Amino acid sequence: MEDPLYSSQVVLAPWAEKQDVHEFLLENLTNGGILELMMRYLKGMGHKFLLRWPPGLAEVVLSVYHSWRRHSTSLPNPLLRDCSNKHIKDMMLMSLSCMELQLDQWLLTKVSPRNCPAGVVNGRFGPDFPGTHCLGDLLQLSFASSQRDLFEDGWLEFVVRVYWLKARFLALQGDMEQALENYDICTEMLQSSTTIQAEAGAERRDIVIRLPNLQNDSVVSLEEIDKNLKSLERCQSLEEIQRLYEAGDYKAVVHLLRPTLCTSGFDRAKHLEFMTSIPERPAQLLLLQVCAAKQLDDSLLWLKDYRQCFECSDVALNEAVQQMVNSSEAAAKEEWVATVTQLLMGIEQALSADSSGSILKESSSTTGLVRLTNNLIQVSPDSSSPCPAPAGMSL
Repeated sequence: MEDPLYSSQVVLAPWAEKQDVHEFLLENLTNGGILELMMRYLKGMGHKFLLRWPPGLAEVVLSVYHSWRRHSTSLPNPLLRDCSNKHIKDMMLMSLSCMELQLDQWLLTKVSPRNCPAGVVNGRFGPDFPGTHCLGDLLQLSFASSQRDLFEDGWLEFVVRVYWLKARFLALQGDMEQALENYDICTEMLQSSTTIQAEAGAERRDIVIRLPNLQNDSVVSLEEIDKNLKSLERCQSLEEIQRLYEAGDYKAVVHLLRPTLCTSGFDRAKHLEFMTSIPERPAQLLLLQVCAAKQLDDSLLWLKDYRQCFECSDVALNEAVQQMVNSSEAAAKEEWVATVTQLLMGIEQALSADSSGSILKESSSTTGLVRLTNNLIQVSPDSSSPCPAPAGMSL
């Protein structure tokens, strides 16, 4: 089988499931009970984690892991070495694989920034998040990553996977600084290995670790780490903007977000670099619209503020409609549909408050009115779009 550290594509090596089940049963006819049998099964699956499993098997493995972990004491301590090296290695690989599956499940059920107030983390996944053993097991995995002799040729892969897991888990919890440190360790490990290749005169190859049974972050490489770091920076930026919003500094929020709207061809390169369908973008657009409207409370130039709210909402709507139309995943499309609906409601409020109709009459951009009209057509009940315009919206 091709080395997973350097493979250019996911290894789909089909292993005979029925044969594996049969061999497992024959090898474990004698056992110490159901918990030991479950542990042996999980250890075996940990060794097969880099192969693509049949559909539904990941859920089965995770269910068995939760049942076993609930009734077991703790993982073997890799520093004490009070049992065989093979057992410690197998247990660490098993625990790492199952915790990767668990994090993947959490990421799939994560609530979007729109529906989750800043600082709320545990409430997303229930009061028991992250579980009784999670933090302790992560610590044992960190200890194991320092024991190179345990894993021999598989040590680098194990270390990178451990810190990739920790970085994403910490980011999920909102601990951005610690997440950044763990991403840095992943980067250092991959870069040092590449340097060693060059010094040894070997062919320089980018190291890529593929985790085919995960739906999120299933590829670990320098490129993917860089993408996650940029996403982390955006999350930090959104949190800071959210704090400004909650403090009532709406002008600061508008000042930070309005430049990210693409209002002309000259802005497009910067705009594309910033927005490219990032998960945080819907929340940014809605904050921008709300803050533009709330500036009314602090200004005597009401008409100007209504116009600013209308102009921001118009450009934000154009972006949101395009994202909605181009989204292929159901969850992403639903997020953009909700964003479009709220933006339309904001536009309606701004126009309704402008009884003289001067916003539309004095609009600085005919192109903008054409764009708004086209977007309204796209989201009208008579179009194929799943997002109807709010009742009463008219030009």
